[in-house]
Amino acid sequence: MQSLPILIGEPIARPVDGAGGWRTGPGSGPAGHHVVLVTLIYARPDDGWMTGERWAVHDLEAALSRCRARNAQGIRCILDVLGEEAGGHDQAERFVDAYIALAEAISSRGLDASVTVKVTALGAHVDTTSAEGNLMRVCRAARDLGVAFEVDMEGTPLVEHTIDAVLACVDEGLPATVALQAYLDRTPEDMELMVDAGVGVRLVKGAYMGDVTDHGEIQRRFVGLARGLLGKMVPFGAGTHDPVLVDRLLGMADDARDRFELSFLMGLADSTKERLASEGWRVAEYIPFGRDLRAYQVRRERYLKALDHLGLAPAQ
Repeated sequence: MQSLPILIGEPIARPVDGAGGWRTGPGSGPAGHHVVLVTLIYARPDDGWMTGERWAVHDLEAALSRCRARNAQGIRCILDVLGEEAGGHDQAERFVDAYIALAEAISSRGLDASVTVKVTALGAHVDTTSAEGNLMRVCRAARDLGVAFEVDMEGTPLVEHTIDAVLACVDEGLPATVALQAYLDRTPEDMELMVDAGVGVRLVKGAYMGDVTDHGEIQRRFVGLARGLLGKMVPFGAGTHDPVLVDRLLGMADDARDRFELSFLMGLADSTKERLASEGWRVAEYIPFGRDLRAYQVRRERYLKALDHLGLAPAQ
């Protein structure tokens, strides 16, 4: 089996289109030639850390197949196209096409699933105005296809843009759900704003850099936010693998099962997902697909290491 070169300590290097070399960074030399000094190791495509088989599937068909199997177990799915940091308008346009193709596939297969997007994939680091327009295009296509539309929350510098883009969708009469991060000080205010605007909320701890890092404080904030959403009598979701939080949420939401959903990542808490679905709870699984998974995988592995450092483990 052919081995592939990988840049130590950085995202996987990508082949240069039409050339035999490998591009590993944004630097360039004379006449646009990329000049890169790298240290390479070699890994086989079936190495678990490279393929990320625990965390994602390779392509759209595999994602749709997994979603159908989960639907048969009473589990809804949240599908995402892997890849972040669109480097230009052309790349952002390709992500728009991929997200719309995903929504079309969900609709044509009759799956119980939503499409979720990342603003970085839509060009937020290139041009926020065009990125917002791209998000609205995907949201409009999903609405027309009868597919639920969600927006993931990324790093702190992008929160304001993400909130504004979601509100722009709602102003156009386009339904949307947004992830809100418990570790941000601003989230209680954002939650009020989203609920008042009719935006759905998927509450998460946060996987980037937040305002607080203390595990117990984040738990307390998460519970407080969930209690506030339950008190508002609006449908919402909560994404967590923390067994303490799962138990607290189940106790709090027992009388609100028709408007409360627990969501989990592919690769974690499989027994918990299946058990809760069998008990009549609303459950969703987040299924990313594609081969550009390094950044996503790094966040997942970092999460597990952080839990291990605290002597904790995710729900099984």
